[in-house]
Amino acid sequence: MYSALNAQSKILKQSPHAFKGASVNKAIPVPKSIDEGIYIPYNSNQAQRFTAPSTSATIDEFIIGSTSYDLQTNASIRNGLLNNGDGTLSAVWTNSNDVTVGGWPDRGTGYNYYDGTNWGPIPTTRLESTRTGWPSIAVTSSGHEAVVSHMGGAAPGPGVMYVDRPAKGNGAWTENAALMGNGATDVWSRMVAGGANGLSLHSVVNGSGTSGLPVNGQIGPVLYSRSADDGATWPVLRTVIPEIDANNYFGFGGDAYHMTTQDDKIAIGVSDFATDVAVIKSLDNGTTWTRTIIFEFPIPLFDDATMISDVDGDGVADTITAGAGDVHVLFDNNGLLHAWFTIVRVLCDDPATGLSYFPVTDGLYYWNENMGANNPVMIGYAPDLDGDGVVTLPDPTPLGCSDAFPFGLYRGGVTQMPTAGVDANNNLYCAYFTVNELSDTSTYLKAHKQVYIIKSLDGGNTWTTPENALNPIYVTQPIDAPYLEGVFANMAKQVDACIHLVYQRDFAPGHSLAAAGSCDQANNINTYSEIVYNCITPGDVPAPVGINEVANNISSFTVSNNFPNPAHGLTQFNIELKNISDITLKVTDIAGRVVYSEVKSDLVPGTHKVTLNVSGMAAGVYSYSVSDGSASIIKKMMVN
Repeated sequence: MYSALNAQSKILKQSPHAFKGASVNKAIPVPKSIDEGIYIPYNSNQAQRFTAPSTSATIDEFIIGSTSYDLQTNASIRNGLLNNGDGTLSAVWTNSNDVTVGGWPDRGTGYNYYDGTNWGPIPTTRLESTRTGWPSIAVTSSGHEAVVSHMGGAAPGPGVMYVDRPAKGNGAWTENAALMGNGATDVWSRMVAGGANGLSLHSVVNGSGTSGLPVNGQIGPVLYSRSADDGATWPVLRTVIPEIDANNYFGFGGDAYHMTTQDDKIAIGVSDFATDVAVIKSLDNGTTWTRTIIFEFPIPLFDDATMISDVDGDGVADTITAGAGDVHVLFDNNGLLHAWFTIVRVLCDDPATGLSYFPVTDGLYYWNENMGANNPVMIGYAPDLDGDGVVTLPDPTPLGCSDAFPFGLYRGGVTQMPTAGVDANNNLYCAYFTVNELSDTSTYLKAHKQVYIIKSLDGGNTWTTPENALNPIYVTQPIDAPYLEGVFANMAKQVDACIHLVYQRDFAPGHSLAAAGSCDQANNINTYSEIVYNCITPGDVPAPVGINEVANNISSFTVSNNFPNPAHGLTQFNIELKNISDITLKVTDIAGRVVYSEVKSDLVPGTHKVTLNVSGMAAGVYSYSVSDGSASIIKKMMVN
């Protein structure tokens, strides 16, 4: 059974599962930046530093780091884990060993290296001589290992730090704080290696930092830099790519972008709470670019300081489905670009207070270049683990703190922060974290979020259903998984005998950078989180059963995905016919009941647009099937 949960009368819950719980759909302000000055004395003895055996009989698991600074990204997953292709792995994360003083003065890059046999010891110091955060790592074809991060200090901070060494896994690190331009507001950096010879380094940063001041006409421009000589020089430095400049976007938030490369191909995914989800792609190592919008935000150049979220021009603010800023991009072995992202619902009814979003919004979306612009499909969501038709969430009201939400907040929705990889057979894998309704909530009165993996064996056409997804925490933990929080999964993009995965776990929901007065902060400040590596056998992830398309003998016709999806009011899709056909269209609800049917007779070959009015349908997940009598295609759609 699917029901609407209303934060306001016009807000409908959009998810394959309704969420059962109290006060779970209130809006909260969109965070503009992370306040690193927050500190309160630790006031709970419930969360203790977690230690566990380093291996598991089921999955090879190692604790490779431990950090008291437990916010690894604001939005998209960093390039923090590399499979170097020779049996070695390189991993970085934001680290601090300080659990006694607020502000994490020793914050910097935690680094560990797997030499083909063993991981190194848990690091106790950062790579840099000064306070940094949000590292990304790249290794070029020469074996040169480089890490880029942003330097700490009072906001907006003094720019980007670059550290490197000639040989991965060995030798002293050299740091250079001015190599990449030292933009005074550059933060939340990313870096990847690429180029036809493997000696190019590509980097992006957010150019406004936490200053809130325009740079190149944008609040938060994505600035691009490139070195073609193994990092020695950076002739392309802090440039704005035209496809994502001030003519196209008002700006982007922290970490609201991700990069990937394959030889001379490079792609950058961008998104935020009030922008398109888009990918820009270059085929010439970052010289020229093209843009594809994969999930359109309906108000161009939206500025929540001067505008309300009025889509239809009636003067009343509308609640809008938008990307959550966590887009993740990947080229497969054939050079096809894939993207994953999650969604939230946003509202701005008063520019004085700015944009707000509804955390209890769910959906993991997927797109590839064969699907065309603005045509993603939903492939994941919070699983209904007990099979009762709803995801049961606790009532956190008795906590008496400011964040009365049923799970810890990580600047996004229920399902968050996808990360992906591909194996030699072009099979795709995606990890993400989402709420676990079977969590033990007796201590914190909040459900834990945990890591799941899904896969596709056919280039993204069908995916494992989330209910059948492998949860590494369940499989590997010697203590009860319901007591653990697992977040910020980071998958190496090259999958081989292992799906290489690093994530962060502890006992308490949420993180210590949460707002003052929140239970998330109180339960996480002054404690350690573990940085955990898992080697997961690809065959242990259940085979896909398909959630977005079931087709039999479809050579005579094709059916596109409906758009918009989620749908409210009218939604459309195309049927492409090769022969004169009689077509039967049916829409069924989750229980298999037919809620709409139509027969279209003697349709000629070509493209036929079908428009469905779903305004009278209850919120939930539906299937729409198209049949010509000998073949059928079934697809999924959301109604909100």
